[in-house]
Amino acid sequence: MIIDDARKDFLTELLNIGVGQAGAVVSELVGARVMLEVPEVDICASQEILPALTALRGDDIIVVSQGFKGILSGDAALLLTGFSGNLMVHRLLQQIGDDGDPATLRDEALTEVGNIVVNNLVGAWSGIFSDAFDFGLPVFRRGTLEDCLAPFIRYAGGPKTYAVSGSAHFSVNDFFIMGTLVVFFDEK
Repeated sequence: MIIDDARKDFLTELLNIGVGQAGAVVSELVGARVMLEVPEVDICASQEILPALTALRGDDIIVVSQGFKGILSGDAALLLTGFSGNLMVHRLLQQIGDDGDPATLRDEALTEVGNIVVNNLVGAWSGIFSDAFDFGLPVFRRGTLEDCLAPFIRYAGGPKTYAVSGSAHFSVNDFFIMGTLVVFFDEK
């Protein structure tokens, strides 16, 4: 698929609409106003996504992904550094007052946040296309960026041949959390 300026503008607007919807839901979840913006959107072939994600380096990257099918199909993912993920969970656990096993709660909370963000990101598109989307179950991965994104990257053609990414800045009261949303689209 050739990504011309018109398609890039359209995909950028789709991501912005979805991010706005996701930000409103996360705000309600954490009980505080969440400022969420996508300052820059990048579109590339899936095999070119790793160099484009320079802010996400290290061995502690969190990825929550979810497949979707409808007029558009693919996988959407929320990517966070371990540090940002821990900040987000800290805020969530303060809000709900839970003091269970920290590691288990962290992974479950991040899976749920990723699920909410991805569902609202893609769900916002339903109204635009007047078409419902079917979602797979959320998948939580933690490790290097390369390992976490390996299932979505295709080097020799095949599905999910291009990716749309945007760095999302979450600001929750005095917490600043940097994450990235990436949507891997199946080529139809």
